[in-house]
Amino acid sequence: MIRQERWGLIGLVVLSAGGAFAAPLSSGVKVDALSVTVPEGEWVVNGRSLEIKKGGRFFVRSDTRQMVVDEPLQLSPDKPAGFWTGTKLQGPRAAGPINAINSLCEETLVLRREKGGGAELRLGKDYLVSPPFALLGLGPETNLTEKDVVYASYQYRVHRLDSVILNPDGSAEYVQGRAGVAEITPPAISPESIRLLNVYRPYDAKELKPEHLFFVDADQAGVRTGTTVGRIPKTLRKLENGEAVTIVCLGDSVTVGADIPNPADTYVERFRAQLQARFSPQQINLHNLSLGGSKSIQWLHDGNYERLQKRPADICSFARVLAAKPDLVTIEFVNDTELTAQELEWSYGKIADELQAIGTEVILITPHFTHQRAMKTDEGNLRPAEQRPYVAFLREFAERRNLGLADAAARWEQSWKEGIPYMTLLANHYNHPTAAGGNFFVEELMKCFQGKGE
Repeated sequence: MIRQERWGLIGLVVLSAGGAFAAPLSSGVKVDALSVTVPEGEWVVNGRSLEIKKGGRFFVRSDTRQMVVDEPLQLSPDKPAGFWTGTKLQGPRAAGPINAINSLCEETLVLRREKGGGAELRLGKDYLVSPPFALLGLGPETNLTEKDVVYASYQYRVHRLDSVILNPDGSAEYVQGRAGVAEITPPAISPESIRLLNVYRPYDAKELKPEHLFFVDADQAGVRTGTTVGRIPKTLRKLENGEAVTIVCLGDSVTVGADIPNPADTYVERFRAQLQARFSPQQINLHNLSLGGSKSIQWLHDGNYERLQKRPADICSFARVLAAKPDLVTIEFVNDTELTAQELEWSYGKIADELQAIGTEVILITPHFTHQRAMKTDEGNLRPAEQRPYVAFLREFAERRNLGLADAAARWEQSWKEGIPYMTLLANHYNHPTAAGGNFFVEELMKCFQGKGE
């Protein structure tokens, strides 16, 4: 059978991609191209002694593609490009408005006028394709119109997260997860079973490799981050005295809650709920001031910063933050990874100065991980190290100005220690976190509300 949980830090496997991860391979876990073998014996998981009475060799399925036959669609008159210009294929569809990046197997795509067969339409003439986000449009040499229905057949890539678990009777079991193009989770197991490790099947995985094993070596408390304690004393003092506080969450689409279907599952709403539970609902006056696609520097220019796309001034204005007279402002801008060093220094210096002038405290949130392409790292590296200059800036700036820091980036960087490949925490396989990924923001934010003795 098949099941999963946590292992002690026993061995160190060095990956070809340059990363490293803790794995108890020296304790007898073996990996070949088709299977993982878990031996019998005693194991220690987070200080807890476990005994595997019945191990086994578990063969791992590598079905990381799915097929669509005769999907009806109408081709967009617009040339397909970017995230959403064009007609979206439905197979690679993620939770939100954009398809999962790189999910479409471009070479398998066939379009026909008739369902069930017939002559193929001509790529580049009858239709155009933008492969990254699976977008289609009318070609330059076709008699088709945007009202005509055509039929698409193709394959698309999925990924999957399986588990090896320990059952109450001491037997190891392999449990297969549910595949998806973007957000996926480990398979559900009974409360009596213990998850030993997760087995990741990335896009187009044809064989099992050591780096596909994600041993559960830590939990939230066991992952060290740079999150600060004691840097929002005025806000914390008011809360502990039973007074009400006003908090503004400033940010981009992540703070908006993009690609999370249930608003209650967004990190801002879960942050609100956690504060209300710790203190009282009457004490928490929280405002979400955010705009998808925006950067911090645009908020300081009423949405109109010279080299960036213009944003609506009535929404993208820092005056709205100041008008709320907040006790505390949290700041999340993954989009600021694109700002220059000079722009970051000016923007965050200006924000800190204006908030300090009205007695407002600040918590900077380091951003989540995005697709390897967006982070400019090797797309095969499942455990990339944090190397973004923006994250280094936020950590240094918070230290220099004595501002609060919720170091969510460190949690994303080390999610493998919790048995989770970070790519499974992206709702669109590209740039927006899932609700589970957003929990890293909440957990690190709440650490900032601890007293120094906690």
